[in-house]
Amino acid sequence: LGWYYGYSKSIDLEGGAYGHAIISKYPIKSYSTFKLPSGTEEQRVCGHAVIQVGTQMVNFFNTHTTWTSLQSGQFQEIADHLSGLDNFIITGDFNCKNFAAFNVFGGNIVNNATNTFITNGEDGAIDNIVVCKKWTVGKGTMVDKGHSDHNMLYADITF
Repeated sequence: LGWYYGYSKSIDLEGGAYGHAIISKYPIKSYSTFKLPSGTEEQRVCGHAVIQVGTQMVNFFNTHTTWTSLQSGQFQEIADHLSGLDNFIITGDFNCKNFAAFNVFGGNIVNNATNTFITNGEDGAIDNIVVCKKWTVGKGTMVDKGHSDHNMLYADITF
């Protein structure tokens, strides 16, 4: 595509690596990965890209948290990384249908009790986008293109 990207490795898998990425049509000025508390379970991580959109630097995070009791600690670790940032967007497979759990981030969630988007028929509404309160979240929707076991969640964001 010729776009910018950053990759966050979670684990080694079958001679390669397994994780997730952030892909952007805007320049990624820096990229880092931090581990989330995972105990003896599969290691979970969060990627953090600083993306330049015009003159605005956007803190963009992407993650895949666990569905177990370790999840609240993973949410808190991400919230700790938000401390001191003046803006953020967090996306990911949070494996969380409890919309109140997202309050720890102090932002607005796209997938919520009023506008619920089902990731897939089996898991429910587990994917989300969290946006800092100073930005406006416009239309959010989910589209099934059949390319994954997750439907694509997206939203219009104004900053």
